[in-house]
Amino acid sequence: MQTTEIQSPPQDMKPTWRQYIQEKFKTIYNDLHQLYTSIFVDVDGTTYIGYDRGTTNYTKIDSSGNIIQYGSNRYFESLKYKLTPIGGLAVKLTNKTGANSVAGQSVKPDTATNDAVILTAADDLEIIGVFLDSGVADGSEAWVVISGIADVAMEDNTAATRGNWVRSSITEAGYCDATNNDAPQPINQTHFAEVGHCIETVVAGGGGTHILARCVLHFN
Repeated sequence: MQTTEIQSPPQDMKPTWRQYIQEKFKTIYNDLHQLYTSIFVDVDGTTYIGYDRGTTNYTKIDSSGNIIQYGSNRYFESLKYKLTPIGGLAVKLTNKTGANSVAGQSVKPDTATNDAVILTAADDLEIIGVFLDSGVADGSEAWVVISGIADVAMEDNTAATRGNWVRSSITEAGYCDATNNDAPQPINQTHFAEVGHCIETVVAGGGGTHILARCVLHFN
Protein backbone atom coordinates (compact mmCIF):
# COMPACT_ATOMS: atom_id res chain seq x y z
CA MET A 1 0.00 0.00 0.00
CA GLN A 2 1.29 3.34 -0.95
CA THR A 3 1.29 6.00 1.75
CA THR A 4 1.22 9.73 1.36
CA GLU A 5 3.33 11.84 3.60
CA ILE A 6 1.69 14.94 5.00
CA GLN A 7 4.13 17.72 4.63
CA SER A 8 4.38 20.96 6.60
CA PRO A 9 3.30 24.16 4.88
CA PRO A 10 5.99 25.84 2.86
CA GLN A 11 8.42 27.90 4.87
CA ASP A 12 7.08 31.15 3.53
CA MET A 13 3.53 30.27 4.74
CA LYS A 14 4.46 29.55 8.35
CA PRO A 15 4.36 33.18 9.53
CA THR A 16 0.93 33.51 7.93
CA TRP A 17 -0.44 30.49 9.79
CA ARG A 18 1.17 31.63 13.02
CA GLN A 19 -0.39 35.06 12.63
CA TYR A 20 -3.78 33.51 11.83
CA ILE A 21 -3.71 31.36 14.98
CA GLN A 22 -2.59 34.29 17.12
CA GLU A 23 -5.44 36.43 15.81
CA LYS A 24 -7.96 33.65 16.53
CA PHE A 25 -6.73 33.24 20.10
CA LYS A 26 -6.87 37.01 20.53
CA THR A 27 -10.48 37.08 19.30
CA ILE A 28 -11.49 34.24 21.63
CA TYR A 29 -9.78 35.94 24.56
CA ASN A 30 -11.50 39.26 23.87
CA ASP A 31 -14.90 37.56 23.57
CA LEU A 32 -14.43 35.72 26.86
CA HIS A 33 -13.15 38.87 28.55
CA GLN A 34 -16.16 40.86 27.34
CA LEU A 35 -18.53 38.14 28.56
CA TYR A 36 -16.78 37.98 31.91
CA THR A 37 -16.88 41.73 32.46
CA SER A 38 -20.53 41.94 31.40
CA ILE A 39 -22.08 39.17 33.50
CA PHE A 40 -20.30 36.99 36.06
CA VAL A 41 -22.06 34.46 38.31
CA ASP A 42 -20.21 33.46 41.46
CA VAL A 43 -20.41 30.00 43.05
CA ASP A 44 -22.81 31.27 45.72
CA GLY A 45 -25.32 32.39 43.08
CA THR A 46 -24.42 36.08 43.22
CA THR A 47 -24.54 37.79 39.83
CA TYR A 48 -22.20 40.65 38.98
CA ILE A 49 -23.02 42.95 36.05
CA GLY A 50 -20.35 45.20 34.58
CA TYR A 51 -17.77 43.69 36.95
CA ASP A 52 -14.05 43.50 36.28
CA ARG A 53 -11.03 43.15 38.51
CA GLY A 54 -10.17 46.55 39.90
CA THR A 55 -13.44 48.22 38.90
CA THR A 56 -15.54 50.18 41.37
CA ASN A 57 -18.69 50.62 39.24
CA TYR A 58 -20.79 47.49 38.99
CA THR A 59 -24.16 46.01 39.93
CA LYS A 60 -24.59 43.04 42.25
CA ILE A 61 -27.66 40.81 42.45
CA ASP A 62 -27.39 38.42 45.38
CA SER A 63 -28.94 34.97 45.59
CA SER A 64 -32.03 36.43 47.30
CA GLY A 65 -32.67 38.84 44.44
CA ASN A 66 -31.48 42.00 46.21
CA ILE A 67 -29.95 44.55 43.81
CA ILE A 68 -26.98 46.63 45.00
CA GLN A 69 -25.16 49.23 42.88
CA TYR A 70 -21.54 50.04 43.66
CA GLY A 71 -19.54 53.07 42.56
CA SER A 72 -20.27 56.72 41.84
CA ASN A 73 -22.90 58.41 39.66
CA ARG A 74 -25.02 55.26 39.49
CA TYR A 75 -28.78 55.49 39.01
CA PHE A 76 -31.82 53.33 38.36
CA GLU A 77 -34.20 54.49 35.66
CA SER A 78 -37.56 53.40 34.28
CA LEU A 79 -39.94 55.09 31.86
CA LYS A 80 -41.44 57.55 34.33
CA TYR A 81 -39.38 57.35 37.52
CA LYS A 82 -35.72 57.48 38.42
CA LEU A 83 -33.54 56.97 41.50
CA THR A 84 -30.81 59.60 41.23
CA PRO A 85 -27.13 59.04 42.14
CA ILE A 86 -27.35 61.29 45.24
CA GLY A 87 -30.48 59.67 46.67
CA GLY A 88 -33.46 61.40 45.13
CA LEU A 89 -36.67 60.07 43.63
CA ALA A 90 -37.51 61.77 40.34
CA VAL A 91 -40.53 61.52 38.04
CA LYS A 92 -40.76 62.56 34.40
CA LEU A 93 -43.08 65.50 33.72
CA THR A 94 -43.40 67.92 30.81
CA ASN A 95 -41.55 71.20 31.14
CA LYS A 96 -44.06 73.99 30.50
CA THR A 97 -42.07 76.83 32.04
CA GLY A 98 -41.70 78.57 28.68
CA ALA A 99 -37.90 78.10 28.70
CA ASN A 100 -35.22 75.43 29.05
CA SER A 101 -35.13 73.76 32.46
CA VAL A 102 -32.60 74.93 35.04
CA ALA A 103 -31.29 72.33 37.49
CA GLY A 104 -32.56 72.96 41.02
CA GLN A 105 -35.34 75.37 40.10
CA SER A 106 -38.58 74.72 41.95
CA VAL A 107 -41.76 73.78 40.09
CA LYS A 108 -45.46 73.24 40.67
CA PRO A 109 -48.25 71.55 38.64
CA ASP A 110 -49.36 73.26 35.43
CA THR A 111 -53.10 73.98 35.33
CA ALA A 112 -53.22 74.06 31.51
CA THR A 113 -51.45 70.79 30.56
CA ASN A 114 -51.67 67.28 31.95
CA ASP A 115 -48.53 65.74 33.48
CA ALA A 116 -46.69 69.06 33.29
CA VAL A 117 -44.99 71.60 35.55
CA ILE A 118 -44.35 75.33 35.57
CA LEU A 119 -42.04 77.45 37.72
CA THR A 120 -43.21 78.36 41.17
CA ALA A 121 -44.09 81.99 41.81
CA ALA A 122 -42.44 84.05 44.53
CA ASP A 123 -43.73 82.98 47.95
CA ASP A 124 -45.49 80.00 46.38
CA LEU A 125 -47.22 77.37 48.52
CA GLU A 126 -47.63 74.64 45.88
CA ILE A 127 -44.10 73.36 45.24
CA ILE A 128 -43.91 69.69 44.27
CA GLY A 129 -40.25 69.34 43.31
CA VAL A 130 -37.12 70.68 41.60
CA PHE A 131 -35.65 70.09 38.15
CA LEU A 132 -32.89 67.48 38.08
CA ASP A 133 -31.23 68.68 34.88
CA SER A 134 -30.64 71.88 32.97
CA GLY A 135 -31.29 72.33 29.27
CA VAL A 136 -34.53 70.39 28.76
CA ALA A 137 -36.55 72.36 26.23
CA ASP A 138 -40.00 73.75 26.93
CA GLY A 139 -42.58 71.15 25.90
CA SER A 140 -40.21 68.21 26.51
CA GLU A 141 -40.27 65.76 29.39
CA ALA A 142 -37.88 66.56 32.24
CA TRP A 143 -36.92 64.78 35.43
CA VAL A 144 -38.37 66.43 38.55
CA VAL A 145 -37.02 65.34 41.94
CA ILE A 146 -39.98 65.03 44.31
CA SER A 147 -38.48 63.26 47.32
CA GLY A 148 -35.20 62.29 48.93
CA ILE A 149 -32.03 64.32 48.35
CA ALA A 150 -31.78 67.00 45.66
CA ASP A 151 -29.59 69.94 44.69
CA VAL A 152 -31.86 72.95 45.16
CA ALA A 153 -31.28 76.35 43.51
CA MET A 154 -31.34 79.24 45.98
CA GLU A 155 -32.44 82.82 45.40
CA ASP A 156 -29.99 85.41 44.08
CA ASN A 157 -26.81 85.90 46.11
CA THR A 158 -27.83 83.96 49.21
CA ALA A 159 -25.94 81.28 51.12
CA ALA A 160 -27.24 77.96 52.40
CA THR A 161 -26.57 76.57 55.85
CA ARG A 162 -26.87 72.92 56.77
CA GLY A 163 -29.64 72.33 59.28
CA ASN A 164 -31.71 75.28 58.08
CA TRP A 165 -35.33 75.08 57.02
CA VAL A 166 -35.85 75.58 53.27
CA ARG A 167 -38.81 77.37 51.72
CA SER A 168 -39.87 78.99 48.46
CA SER A 169 -38.20 82.33 47.85
CA ILE A 170 -40.30 85.30 48.92
CA THR A 171 -38.76 87.49 46.22
CA GLU A 172 -37.80 85.32 43.25
CA ALA A 173 -39.87 82.88 41.16
CA GLY A 174 -38.45 79.38 40.72
CA TYR A 175 -35.95 79.62 43.55
CA CYS A 176 -35.73 78.75 47.23
CA ASP A 177 -34.40 80.19 50.47
CA ALA A 178 -32.26 78.30 53.00
CA THR A 179 -31.46 81.17 55.37
CA ASN A 180 -34.12 80.39 57.98
CA ASN A 181 -33.03 78.61 61.16
CA ASP A 182 -36.45 77.41 62.27
CA ALA A 183 -39.61 76.27 60.55
CA PRO A 184 -42.88 78.10 61.23
CA GLN A 185 -45.67 76.55 63.26
CA PRO A 186 -48.09 74.35 61.25
CA ILE A 187 -50.89 76.83 61.94
CA ASN A 188 -48.92 79.44 59.99
CA GLN A 189 -49.69 79.53 56.24
CA THR A 190 -45.96 79.85 55.54
CA HIS A 191 -45.66 76.23 56.67
CA PHE A 192 -47.00 75.26 53.22
CA ALA A 193 -44.09 77.03 51.51
CA GLU A 194 -41.70 74.38 52.84
CA VAL A 195 -39.30 72.65 50.45
CA GLY A 196 -37.31 70.66 52.98
CA HIS A 197 -34.21 70.84 55.13
CA CYS A 198 -30.72 71.84 54.06
CA ILE A 199 -27.89 69.33 54.61
CA GLU A 200 -25.05 71.29 52.97
CA THR A 201 -23.43 74.63 53.71
CA VAL A 202 -22.64 76.66 50.57
CA VAL A 203 -21.45 80.27 50.49
CA ALA A 204 -23.24 82.88 48.40
CA GLY A 205 -21.87 83.32 44.91
CA GLY A 206 -22.35 87.08 44.52
CA GLY A 207 -24.94 89.16 42.75
CA GLY A 208 -26.60 87.46 39.80
CA THR A 209 -25.74 83.92 40.95
CA HIS A 210 -27.90 81.12 42.29
CA ILE A 211 -26.02 78.48 44.28
CA LEU A 212 -27.09 74.84 44.43
CA ALA A 213 -27.31 73.34 47.91
CA ARG A 214 -28.12 69.76 48.82
CA CYS A 215 -31.42 69.36 50.66
CA VAL A 216 -33.70 66.60 51.87
CA LEU A 217 -37.02 67.43 50.23
CA HIS A 218 -40.19 67.64 52.26
CA PHE A 219 -43.37 69.33 51.13
CA ASN A 220 -46.54 70.18 53.06
